[in-house]
Order: sequence, then structure tokens, then C-alpha cells
Amino acid sequence: MKPKIRLATAYDIDAVFEIEKLCFNKLEQFDKNFFYLFLMRRNFEIFFVATIEDEAQESKLVGFIIAYLNKIGNYEIATVNVHPDFRNQRIGLELMVELEKAIKIIIPELVKSKKIDENSQNIIIELTVHDKNDTAIALYDKLEYKRLETIPNYYQKGKNGIRMIKSLKLK
Repeated sequence: MKPKIRLATAYDIDAVFEIEKLCFNKLEQFDKNFFYLFLMRRNFEIFFVATIEDEAQESKLVGFIIAYLNKIGNYEIATVNVHPDFRNQRIGLELMVELEKAIKIIIPELVKSKKIDENSQNIIIELTVHDKNDTAIALYDKLEYKRLETIPNYYQKGKNGIRMIKSLKLK
């Protein structure tokens, strides 16, 4: 079943936070205020949720993605999570694809606000993934992200991150 991808609202935060707690241990997870922050700033941040309809035609939030424009003009994916019961159903892929579409749509506003140069041919998307998260790494490889470096103890002692980037063509 294909998920519906839409902008997150304040009504989604409880479900988003529950997924966050399922995906990360207490030392690695973001707190609830982190998610509210991305709803309030709306300064070129992108916060999408993925929903599917259950048997009773009720909409269930099953994943989310948050990205923001960092200080050097690259988009950084802060987090992308899919509820464990709904993994391997292309939800992460759909979130990533919609994120890339949204970035391309935002480009004229980024140029207008002088966040990027009007002659830019591409924009960099950055992310960091747990080095043991083979499923996510395979997804990012499929989407043509390139591995830059391994960051020791990124998540916590003994839990390394892999820094990956993609150059998204704008034209």
C-alpha cells in the first residue's frame, strides 16, 4: 500500500515521537521539543509524515522525515524514521523521493532569499546513518548518496555514523 506523504502538523507530534522512541534508544532519540521546533521555524525546513489507511479506513502515521537548510547552504536530513511494523514497504523511499521533490520546489525561494546562488546547478543533501543500519544504507545507496566518512562514536560510544551526501541536480 502506497503511503500518503504530507506536511507534518502539531497534531502529528505525539505519533512522530512514539515512532522516534521505537527507532532509537533513549540516549540517541530526539526529545519531543525537537519536533515542535521544526514545525515552528518554517525557514526552509521540510517536515513530512507518511500515513497509510488501516482496515477501518483510519489514517495511521507510519513514518516521517525532517530536513533543514544548514549554515553552508546544504540540505541536511536530521532524521528519517519508519515505524518498525511498516518497514520494507517503500515508505522510507517515498519520504526521500518527496523530500527531493520539495527541495526542487523550494529553490526559487532559496535564490530569492540569497540562501543559494541563482546560477546553482545543484544542491547538496547530507545525512548521517548508523553504520550498522544496513537497510537504510542500502536505500541511500539506491538513491545515489555517496559515502564521505565514518564518524566514530557519532551516536554514542561504539556506535559510529556514516556521513553521506548527494548532489541533487536542480535543472
